[in-house]
Parts: sequence; structure tokens; C-alpha cells
Amino acid sequence: MIFITVLTCIVYLIANSFTYKIGSQRLCQPPLYDILHEMLPNLSQNVHVRDYVLIAMIIPILFMRELWPHIPELWNAFMIVVLIKAVCIFFTYIPSSHPSCQNPGILDLNHCHHSSVSGHSALCMILGLLYIKGGFNVWIVGICVFLYSILIVMSRAHYSCDVIQGVIISLIVGV
Repeated sequence: MIFITVLTCIVYLIANSFTYKIGSQRLCQPPLYDILHEMLPNLSQNVHVRDYVLIAMIIPILFMRELWPHIPELWNAFMIVVLIKAVCIFFTYIPSSHPSCQNPGILDLNHCHHSSVSGHSALCMILGLLYIKGGFNVWIVGICVFLYSILIVMSRAHYSCDVIQGVIISLIVGV
């Protein structure tokens, strides 16, 4: 578990710094067209709401000891997803979908240049798998993952395809 975590962190930092360099040179690229961005409300001013919701999904795990034995296995699965994300962002630069990235401030630069494979949706799916292993209803977990995925797209933090990639890769790796 420690090896895959350290390896993932190193590869991700290298890929992220490379993508940041490329993205900084191409700041004025418009976002790609995403049909769900056109259909859903724009919550880009509240992009951090997705983080608060994800934290709210993690907190119950602290109090549910029956889930604890599954955490290392699913942590490794999440690290593999992040490793795959690192490879994707290293090889393909995708202009950010978030409006602040068109004229970024110093705080915006971190999330502006690595859209491919949503780590938020991947972690949400991994948490969903953890809850399912703990006996939670599959349909309720599935609806929660779906709603959270829609929230990510509405926040303009990712394109629809990034969110779908995160969920599918997490399912493949985490099951």
C-alpha cells in the first residue's frame, strides 16, 4: 500500500508539473464543447461545493468500523486510478472547462490543466464501492454517485467524459 501510494504521488507530481508548464503556455485556449455544460446550470462560482460533499461522504467511514478492513484494498484501487490519470494528463493536454482558467489567478492554476479522468468522481465511486462492501444498498449508492457526478459537471471542474472515465476506471480497478 505504501509503495503504490509513493509511486503514484511521484508520477502524479511529475505529470502535473509537466502539464502545468504546457498549460501555462496555452492559457487562452477556450474550453471544449460539452453538451452537459450547455444543459445543466453553471455552478462554477461554487466549485468547492464538490469538495465539501466528498468530505461529507468520507466522514461516516470514520465511525463505521465494519468498513475499515476494506479501506487498504480500495485505497490501492484509488491510487491506481490516480496513476492512470497521471499518465493521461502527461500525454494529452486538455483545456480546462472551468471559466476561471481563461484568466487564472495564482490559486486557479492547480486545477486548470489536468482535466482528464476526474479524481473526484473516481474517489466518489471508490467510496461507493466501500459502502456497498459494507452492506449499503447498491441503488442508493449508485444514485449518490450519479448525483455527485452531475455536481462535478455543473461545477465545470471537469468535462462529462472526464467524470465518466473516473467512474468507469474506478469500477474496473475497484471491483
